[in-house]
Amino acid sequence: IMTNFHVVSDQQFIRVRLLTGRKIMGEVIRRHPKRDVAIIQVEKSRNIPIPIRTEPLKITEEVYAIGSPILKKLSGTVSKGIVSKFTSNSRGLEDIQADVDIHGGNSGGVLLDSRGNAVGVTYAGYGSGDGFSVGINLFVPIMDAMKKLNLEFKKRNVES
Repeated sequence: IMTNFHVVSDQQFIRVRLLTGRKIMGEVIRRHPKRDVAIIQVEKSRNIPIPIRTEPLKITEEVYAIGSPILKKLSGTVSKGIVSKFTSNSRGLEDIQADVDIHGGNSGGVLLDSRGNAVGVTYAGYGSGDGFSVGINLFVPIMDAMKKLNLEFKKRNVES
């Protein structure tokens, strides 16, 4: 499971709550504080991983954020928006800027393209003084996160 470094911090083991409510233990096996990403290894299950898109997004492309905004009971909330631009953050790393509505608690959630492929990880957003989203939200590009975590794709041998 990919998430944000600021979600797991320096913890080695972390409890992961699935949408079903089931809790499983995971071990943080890789982290990159500067890029704000981490990987949690969990027990094998029948859950199917979300496919990863290797091609970059385009400005105005539709994207969907899945997360747990504000309250735990809102886990699995899906919001829709578009890619607004690509911008450099204060650390000199490229971010995806999108108007997908996110709030506190969405950190570490996946950003999907219109075909359900992972394209990013939610990590920050701008809000108004009263805590409402203003539609300027930031996501770590999935391929940059994988690169920073030293992850690569393995080719599968498919037998017919």
